Amino acid sequence: MTDPTTALLCFEQNSMFVGNEDGEPDIFYYNTPQKSGKFVFTNTAQTGVAAVPVTIPYDLIKIKYYGGQFTVTDVDGTLYVYGTSMAGKSALETTTGTNSSGSIYHGVSSFTSSWYLTDIISADKSDSIKLIYADAAYVAGETHVAVSMNDDINEPNGSIPHVITYSYDVSHTDVQQTRLKEIDFRNGKVSFDYNPTQRADRLGDSSLIGLRVYQNVNGAYNQIKRYILYQSYFNCNNLAPQSAYGNTYTTPSTRLRLDSLKQADNTGVVLPGYSFGYVSKLIPNLGSCAQDFWGFYNAANNANLLIYNEPHSGNNSTAPSTAYGANRNVNSDSVDAGTLNKITFPTGGYTTFQFESNMLGSTKVGGIRIKKIVSYDGLGGGVVKTYNYLNPTSISNLYNGDMAGLGQFFMRPYQSVEHYSSTDPSNVTRSYATYFENFSVPLGSSSGSAVSYSQVEELFDSTNGTNGKNVYYFDVTQDASPSIIPQNTVTNEWIRGTKIGEKKYKTSSPGNFVLLESKNYIYNLTSRSGFQIYSFASRPLRIDQYCCDLIVGTSGCTSFSVNNTYTNVYNPITIGNNYLTSEIDTVFDQNGQNPQIDTTNYFYDDSANVVPLRIERKNSKGIVMKTVIRTPLEKSSINSAMTLTTPASLAIDSMLAKNIVGPTIDQDKYYGSYLAQRIRTNYKVFTSNLVAPSDIQAQIGGAPVETRVQFNSYDNFGNVISGSKTGDARTTYIWDYQKAFVIAEVRNADSAFVAYTSFEADGTGGWTLTDTTRNRVYCMTGSQCYNLVTGKSISKTVPSGKQFIVSYWSRNGAITVTANGTGVAATLVGLAKNGWTYYEHVLPNTTTSVSLTATNAVIDELRLYPQGAQMTTYTYSPLVGLSSTCSVNNTVLYYEYDSFNRLRAIKDMDKNVIKAIDYEYQASPHTFYSIAKSGAFTRNNCTSCLMGTTVTYPVPAGKYTSVINQADADQKAQNDVDNNGQAYANDPANGSCVTPTTAPITGANGTTKSFTLAFHNNCTGANYNFTLNVTTGTSIGPVPVGNYNITISPVGGTGTYTYMVNGFVQNTTNASFFSIDITSSSNTITIH
Repeated sequence: MTDPTTALLCFEQNSMFVGNEDGEPDIFYYNTPQKSGKFVFTNTAQTGVAAVPVTIPYDLIKIKYYGGQFTVTDVDGTLYVYGTSMAGKSALETTTGTNSSGSIYHGVSSFTSSWYLTDIISADKSDSIKLIYADAAYVAGETHVAVSMNDDINEPNGSIPHVITYSYDVSHTDVQQTRLKEIDFRNGKVSFDYNPTQRADRLGDSSLIGLRVYQNVNGAYNQIKRYILYQSYFNCNNLAPQSAYGNTYTTPSTRLRLDSLKQADNTGVVLPGYSFGYVSKLIPNLGSCAQDFWGFYNAANNANLLIYNEPHSGNNSTAPSTAYGANRNVNSDSVDAGTLNKITFPTGGYTTFQFESNMLGSTKVGGIRIKKIVSYDGLGGGVVKTYNYLNPTSISNLYNGDMAGLGQFFMRPYQSVEHYSSTDPSNVTRSYATYFENFSVPLGSSSGSAVSYSQVEELFDSTNGTNGKNVYYFDVTQDASPSIIPQNTVTNEWIRGTKIGEKKYKTSSPGNFVLLESKNYIYNLTSRSGFQIYSFASRPLRIDQYCCDLIVGTSGCTSFSVNNTYTNVYNPITIGNNYLTSEIDTVFDQNGQNPQIDTTNYFYDDSANVVPLRIERKNSKGIVMKTVIRTPLEKSSINSAMTLTTPASLAIDSMLAKNIVGPTIDQDKYYGSYLAQRIRTNYKVFTSNLVAPSDIQAQIGGAPVETRVQFNSYDNFGNVISGSKTGDARTTYIWDYQKAFVIAEVRNADSAFVAYTSFEADGTGGWTLTDTTRNRVYCMTGSQCYNLVTGKSISKTVPSGKQFIVSYWSRNGAITVTANGTGVAATLVGLAKNGWTYYEHVLPNTTTSVSLTATNAVIDELRLYPQGAQMTTYTYSPLVGLSSTCSVNNTVLYYEYDSFNRLRAIKDMDKNVIKAIDYEYQASPHTFYSIAKSGAFTRNNCTSCLMGTTVTYPVPAGKYTSVINQADADQKAQNDVDNNGQAYANDPANGSCVTPTTAPITGANGTTKSFTLAFHNNCTGANYNFTLNVTTGTSIGPVPVGNYNITISPVGGTGTYTYMVNGFVQNTTNASFFSIDITSSSNTITIH
């Protein structure tokens, strides 16, 4: 657009008249996970100066357009990419439109209508989320027949009466959809399920029917959650289909709806979910002409949408009847058809919604509003909220509720010159009025609202407010539309609806209330200079019928142009902010007396910022309490308050370059004029991409500035590796699971001196391992452990000067630990739990290299830390929760989850339940009762080498119920057995400790050699020796029940053999098995 101070050429006016040019700026809408909003591009008449996107209201986010790709950088430096991914993949939605004369989009057959989010990239570039799309087929859009009516008002000489002619424009749109397929992130992904059957109501489209959540563990994706969307269709009434030229355009007779949302586990069991109810009235077909003035359903059997209820006067005979137009009035009995009116929750409670028509004075206007919300808890209790709407205001400054007064806004009157030439100055003038389907003045907004209310009452428990009420007050600023060209509207939607006050009342008697608290919010609308944004519209008053070439021309005007006359309107669009400047909170006693007023004022001292940087509050003594905030945008003020170090100054420069303008650098608190406290967070450039806090300083009153917290180092994902409070021990963190979770927290140690792994995820916690093979059976913590056997080793290099502790849990005795190549024996043999034993080795202060080896050992929870340090460790099921924690004292807690990955139990090291969680739902007509369950458990807490007896833990039938299915009820009973059976057996009232019985052992030798078998009882110290000759099966022993180390060797020969003892396997010459449980049931030894 040219500058508004320059006169428009007539060809520009003519082009706008026929629709070849658009003088109004396009409005773009954006969404991020953090915020949403809208923006426009600035106008410019300067050659080579690009239009700049600017948000409404003004925000500090940065928006850029690169031709097919938008980027939005938030105030924390996070980058959002739209349209074209960083990998070059397109994520655009394209709309194609045609009408009776060809294209409906100013000569363009198709255009990009949406740019979809493709990437979310952290400010330090270390992390990203990728949204992956799959192109879908064209989705047939809506066919619309636009009808206009020309009323020939004034004919030459007044000899011809009103002549009515209709024009029909059949338009059709198709959309090339871009459908979200998958969201990928560090520890997992979300995939989306679509119905393979085409939707009945949208040709070429299919509906989303569910989504699945996967965790990523070492490159393997495991499904952990699944959600199902259950759907059906509304039936339509086939009322008021569009028609033109005697043809009726058919549309589907159904419309999709969501009935419920439920979670399912991997076996297909489905939890009670959220179900949805709707107002049970027939709804219109897509494209139905049964619409009120605002486009809402009014059940009128219209043939078109033509607005004609205010005839234009003329000098001819009687004007046409109003029957020429459609019934576009509001119908409160139909407007809520198909509206959501009930949500039922998984717990059995539900919420219902009642609606009523919007009102403007005594006139019903478009849309509905909430009248009542009733929430039931499913146990007989509930809360009722009733709403009253006061002081309604139209969003348009040109509409006050009188529809008749809008007559001038649904037609276009102009004069037409039938003939004119420079040689024949005579002319014949004819006047027309053209009526359309929509008003030129907008009656609604992009949010759909036609009216706003300055006051809304919320009454609790009844229409009389038995339990009190709240009253809310809102800004009702109208949109600005010039009456001569009302379509050139500047919307104030971003201001309208701002809450400017609220009051809370208690009920003193039915219908009477006592004010308890009043809050007033004062705003200041501030515009920003430097943005040239105008909305331009041109309205023809007189058109030369023989100047069609000029109407669509693209060059200067000829003599015919004098007959083309227009009214032009420039409307500047305000770019700015509606700043909250004051909050006045008045609290009363229970009688509504003795007000206590608390005033908080907000000051925006930096025009480059949009947040309050000074907050002042007067306390009850009249003293002003002031808080001053400084962000990177206030670097100069920061340096003036307290001189920045060079690294801190460079860090702020880097933050500004990355648009990291949100963090608070300084926060000063004043008591009157006295500086009571200053907190400064200094940042540092740790890498070219990573800018992070390096320390936090504090100054209390006039005392010297002190450093309170230091952040010593970060990893490449921006995670803190080590830090400390001044005067306190340093804390070090070890991260794993693709650097997403802390797996070790170590106090009083630096990162160079520690290492930890539970062999769970992709990292090794500072240890160097020979391979990535893991054992997934009988692990101490988490779900994986490590087979440390001949040929494998684990190592770590450390700084000298400290004594170190190496600790671990082993199933096969102590392993070999060397410091600088010298073996160090275990100095502590600790707890023995579930076949695992805890070991510690203390390494000398000369240690610089640590190595761990073993002939055949299974180990877990491998730690290294300086003596005097304290380590706590964690394992996880990513996206589910903790799977175990191991304390400083090496006591373990286990976290168990049900099939829906909800926390079910927390157990101690003996697998005793210390906390159980049961998820119960309200009973329903279909209640399932559990069958009887039981389990056999052997007491495992006996001492003095005694053996525990086996007892049965019973769960009687009917103890548990389910509203899901029988399997769920039975699973609850089984969970009871699993969670409580062992504790039941360990109780001396149930289980006993007796002298061990003998255990049968079956041996099979499929080789040509004989073998010696040596059994060492780890409790009594007794040894038992046997020979196993060649045999397909024989009895060995017996030996007493207990825990044994077993050695097997060939007699008189060497060779490699496969040994299997109670499921444990070794492939070697001489086999040594550690901590093998020999039970009173089946025990087998086989050799091949």
